[in-house]
Amino acid sequence: MRNPGLFSWVVGALMLGVVSVHADSLTIIVDRSTDNSELYVAGPADTLLALFDVDPSVVPMRDGVVDYDAFSLGTWGIGDALLKHTRVTFNKEQAGFEAMSFMLHPAEDALPMQTPLDANIAIGICSALSSTERYHLNDMTGYVGYFSPQSSAASAIEVVLPAVSQSSLKVTIIDYTQNASSTVVQQFKPGETIRFVISPPARNGSLVVSFSLFVLASFLASLWVTVQPRVAEKRLELLFAKSHLFEDRRASGP
Repeated sequence: MRNPGLFSWVVGALMLGVVSVHADSLTIIVDRSTDNSELYVAGPADTLLALFDVDPSVVPMRDGVVDYDAFSLGTWGIGDALLKHTRVTFNKEQAGFEAMSFMLHPAEDALPMQTPLDANIAIGICSALSSTERYHLNDMTGYVGYFSPQSSAASAIEVVLPAVSQSSLKVTIIDYTQNASSTVVQQFKPGETIRFVISPPARNGSLVVSFSLFVLASFLASLWVTVQPRVAEKRLELLFAKSHLFEDRRASGP
């Protein structure tokens, strides 16, 4: 016989999971390089428009459903509208982002959003265009991508959205720099200003150099028993002299 109590607990847990999945959330990917920067944002379409303070009428609609045919004319205008009242800066200077594309995908078939490649695919294809089914805006997930000719490789990136969240909001920020990534999750309460700062990547060049010098020193030390001691000693003296010269240059600045 089925246990009613256990059955109710399982159903309750599943329902809680559904609620969690549909909670307000945004995913933001930053792709930095030494030449330019890219920014991608994804989230439930109605949440996305509300948080960026954009009237839903900016999305082409026909008889209450999304008009995908109109998307063929270009969607960067929707993307620019999303960023119109949003502040994005690199070290407190305007980031200069312009929209590449905006796209909607059915929430039930939402595309992955973990890497810049994922984001490029999401804003570049329309998974519902070939389908005869049409969707309401609140059944969609929105994806938008932006490009800036400015580098943010060494910048603190600040993002301030123009509207406050009407419910609890989770923002997942994925920061890509030179094929390395870091992920930070921030939670915002209802009515809280949505502002976050993505710190510049850690500079670990001196650590790499120091480690390399340590490895070389260890290697030369290991040769001590196989080469003439005086030769090894001279090599070690030269190595450490170069190390001190490097540190002196770093201390004196560029």
